[in-house]
Amino acid sequence: KVNRDWLENIRDWAVGRQLWWGHQIPAWYDEEGRIYVPDLDNPDLDCDQDPRYAHLKLRRDEDVFDTWFSSALWPFSTLGWPEATDDLKKYYPTDVLVTGYDIIFFWVARMQMSGYQFTGQAPFRTIVLHGLYLDAKGQKMSKSKGNGIDPLELIDKYGADACRFAWNYLATGGQDIRHDERRYEQGRNFANKLYNASRFVLMSKNQASASQNPAGPTLADRWMRSRLSRGIAEITEAYEAFDLGRAARLIYDLVWSEFCDWYLEAAKPALREGNQATLQTLEATLATLLKLLHPIMPFITSELYEALTGDPQQLALQDWPTPTERDPQAEKAFETLQATIIATRSLRAELGLPPQQEIAVQLEGAGAALVMENLALFRFLSKANASLGAPPKAIAQVTANTTVYLQPGGDLSSFLERQKKRLVELEKLVEQGQRKLANPGFLERADPAVVEAERERLAENQAQLERIRQNLARLG
Repeated sequence: KVNRDWLENIRDWAVGRQLWWGHQIPAWYDEEGRIYVPDLDNPDLDCDQDPRYAHLKLRRDEDVFDTWFSSALWPFSTLGWPEATDDLKKYYPTDVLVTGYDIIFFWVARMQMSGYQFTGQAPFRTIVLHGLYLDAKGQKMSKSKGNGIDPLELIDKYGADACRFAWNYLATGGQDIRHDERRYEQGRNFANKLYNASRFVLMSKNQASASQNPAGPTLADRWMRSRLSRGIAEITEAYEAFDLGRAARLIYDLVWSEFCDWYLEAAKPALREGNQATLQTLEATLATLLKLLHPIMPFITSELYEALTGDPQQLALQDWPTPTERDPQAEKAFETLQATIIATRSLRAELGLPPQQEIAVQLEGAGAALVMENLALFRFLSKANASLGAPPKAIAQVTANTTVYLQPGGDLSSFLERQKKRLVELEKLVEQGQRKLANPGFLERADPAVVEAERERLAENQAQLERIRQNLARLG
């Protein structure tokens, strides 16, 4: 609407400014104040050098063009205009302009005006508006306030790719963004995670041999391929919609949570057995992830892709990934396995057992049989053996289709004491949450996001409270 208003109601604007730098206005004055400008057929010849005016004493205008007037010429003047150059024919109109919403008139509208006036065409096909990057207090950066942030210092501290990741991750449509140093740390940690994952894949590749196990893809392989296919579709859609923040978050979750945290671990037993299908899935998945991440983190992805594939051609010139057919059965089965493993780890944490100590759990429910079919993988990832059944005295975790029981051994007095103490704490928290959400004043004045967070916190506390009550009841 702002853009349309400026273009439909065009008014004159002063193109001169009193600055020390810029394009000096090509206008000369004689002693009587008459104005002279260069001949359009010979625009590079200044008037004070034109033999036609040799008899005159000319003075050039001391002002320079308005900054925005000069920058409005950028889309075509950098391509050789006013000459009909090959570059101008090939690259104009330009494709995408990315800019802040605060300079729609200062720059965007003036580029459009100048483009139509001097070339007869629009200067670009698509305009992507983003928010302003504010300081940590939410204030606009300015020289007078001294609150500006030097991006080169951030790059020196965290790395160029980590900074690019942070800026993309923080992008949320046209909303303003507050500086948050934690996102740069997240970007650096993400780069390290990607590097270590690639090193693991390269080590696995170097240790493989053609004579090893030719077994078919495992459940984890099928799950990863299907999740990757979904990721390709979602991430590509985000890029094409210019939603770089969503693309960054989708890639982050796919690489960190699904590929690194789950698939790399799940692939280890099959790799030890020399499963070639797993190795191929591992390599192909990493190569695709590097392609998806390349627009955001070009340097580390280029280096890792060349190391992985040996292809000397730049990663930016490779074909963009396309989705393949999904495998919903594998996704559902592996998600059941994941949920059971997470529940088992939670039970271990509740009892304060060491992560490497193997424990025994019992399972019941619709998903129990599937876990037993993949018992070797379950044992490897959870450090727990499993059997079917429900013991009379045990603590439990309930997933969507499986209940996991863990029967504590030895003296339970300290565990029961901790649980009872936590029960009292949770009862107070639940009571406070219910009282706050029943207060009309809080619901009316608080930000909707704060109210929603309070509801989620209450639901979590209620669920934990109920689980502790059930555990205490089971243990007598």
